Amino acid sequence: MRSFWKTDYEAYEQLVALGNSTVTCIKEYMNGSLKTDTIYILEMVLEDLGG
Repeated sequence: MRSFWKTDYEAYEQLVALGNSTVTCIKEYMNGSLKTDTIYILEMVLEDLGG
């Protein structure tokens, strides 16, 4: 597992804190135009929220 920078972890924490309501939005937002780090964070949020 790669380590998070502080801002990466803060973004992750905030998205997880929003809960399952964010799963649909994240799935719609994910596409090939995102940076690799952004995709990684969003995938971890989806995994932890069961999405």
